[in-house]
Amino acid sequence: MFAERIRQLRAERNLKQDEVAEEVQLSTRGYHYLELGRLPKYETLLHIADFYGVSVDWLMGRTERREVWLYGRAVVARWILRIPSWGATTRRACQPPCL
Repeated sequence: MFAERIRQLRAERNLKQDEVAEEVQLSTRGYHYLELGRLPKYETLLHIADFYGVSVDWLMGRTERREVWLYGRAVVARWILRIPSWGATTRRACQPPCL
C-alpha cells in the first residue's frame, strides 16, 4: 500500500524519483526501493508525509482520509468559545498552547 501511494503522489506532481529523494533526505536508490515495496524508517515516513502534505495513516493504508487531520489549537479554541456554559476563566485556561 505504501509503495503504491508514494508512486501515486509522485506521479500526480510530475516529479522524478531523484527530486523526491532529495527533498525527503534519501538517496535516489533508497527512494526507489521504497517505491518497490520496502517499508520506510520512521523518520523517512515523516519526511515523506510532510513533503506531500498527507497523513502518515493514509500513506500506510490505515485510512482513506488523505489530508493531515489537525485537531489544531485554533479549531479547539473556536469550539470552546461556543460553549456557553463555560465561563471566561475556563475558556482562558483552555486556550493554546495548553491544548
